[in-house]
Amino acid sequence: MEREVTKELIWSIWLTQVFGYASPVINYLLDKYKSAETAHDALLDQPDISLGADFRRHYDNIFKYDSSSAEKIIDECIKSDIGIVLKSDADYPRSLLNIDNPPSVLYYKGDISDINDSLPIAMVGTRDPSPYSVHTAKAIARGLCRCGFCIVSGFAVGIDIISQLSAVAAGSKTYAVLGCGLNYNYPKENLPYRNRIYEHGAFISEYPPSFAPSRITFPPRNRIIAGLALGTAVIEAGQKSGSLITANHCNNQNKPLFVVPPGDIFDLRYGGNVTLIRDGAIPLMSPRDIVYEFYPEYEDMLSKEARELLISGDFINTEVYKRTGMGPGRRRLAEDPYSPVPPLPETVHKKPRKKPQKEAVPEKSKADENPVPAVSDEPASKEETAAYIDKEFVRHAADLSALPENQRIAAEIILNMGRPVIADEIAAESGMSITDTLSLLTDMELDGVISCTAGGAYIVN
Repeated sequence: MEREVTKELIWSIWLTQVFGYASPVINYLLDKYKSAETAHDALLDQPDISLGADFRRHYDNIFKYDSSSAEKIIDECIKSDIGIVLKSDADYPRSLLNIDNPPSVLYYKGDISDINDSLPIAMVGTRDPSPYSVHTAKAIARGLCRCGFCIVSGFAVGIDIISQLSAVAAGSKTYAVLGCGLNYNYPKENLPYRNRIYEHGAFISEYPPSFAPSRITFPPRNRIIAGLALGTAVIEAGQKSGSLITANHCNNQNKPLFVVPPGDIFDLRYGGNVTLIRDGAIPLMSPRDIVYEFYPEYEDMLSKEARELLISGDFINTEVYKRTGMGPGRRRLAEDPYSPVPPLPETVHKKPRKKPQKEAVPEKSKADENPVPAVSDEPASKEETAAYIDKEFVRHAADLSALPENQRIAAEIILNMGRPVIADEIAAESGMSITDTLSLLTDMELDGVISCTAGGAYIVN
């Protein structure tokens, strides 16, 4: 992804080294001097007293770094096939230009050529999700991607990677925003999934390739996640979850915030969800809630599945919607938020379908009726249950033998229990951590080895 090495590129990187990555001082200087090169020349000539304490704190860095330090970063990018895009470039993500303190330099690996023509939704959540949240994240991500959206997240263990791999499984793009350099393998648990992201989207960071992560690099990263997306979906968040930082950026950027209602409102793992919904976030109960919000603006970019969701009778074609013609997306687009706006096509004034008349069926004689099979109320014996499990296991044995050992063990646990099994049970039986188990089950589901039922339990295909 080699690009022309210009003075503007060199001095743009130099500014980030002098004042710090994600520093708002950089955007102030670019606005004032109109280019990084001019800002560099002016700062070397004489101190800019308008910067005050911010300038004085970094003044020594002006002479500590020079063009060679920036050129080293550029050389590393060239060797690692990492692209660089500046805020002034035409292919810079336009949505970031509208946020506070947009990154002046972005590094990326993968394909961002159509990022300005896509419909990204941010999906974020805990690193240690419940089975309910795992199932919900998969369903939401896949449903959105089938409707024409793509997923942006932070490549963290848990909800982030589950959402992004679900997007890949649905044949969509996904963008992973890192809180470290693109050559830094973090988190290590997700290293096996890097190629899938490269092949179906891109990694993005405002930090140079070998920059190490720290606790202070992730909050600024979250503004980029929210900034790239049309809106943010919070799947599972406790009261102190980092996902709430992304949610806050979403609110500050005046974008829709969607939050999954918890399965248990008293479960502390969902304390952040409860607070966000109470404070006015849009409850997210299916991909339709997000499609509904953006359909009026992006109808031409969404798929036919999106339209089919919106005209389904149990969602929009209700008495309340008929009376008001309003909804979250429609209200947001109205010039006057208190005046009615046109309804979505073919939803409000759609005539109810007449129920088809049942054809008369000639009565059957008792002699023609099939005998009702006898059903025993007695539970199956242990021997019968064991025989059934053995039969099912033999049926899958040939397939399981070709699986990697950890996948084979998980599949055998499911088969030996003879019923759908939740992730916690598999973790307990296998001795793996719940995080490793969820990552493993995600891989197995994407490979078609297992399926997740509506209740969040797993079965062998």
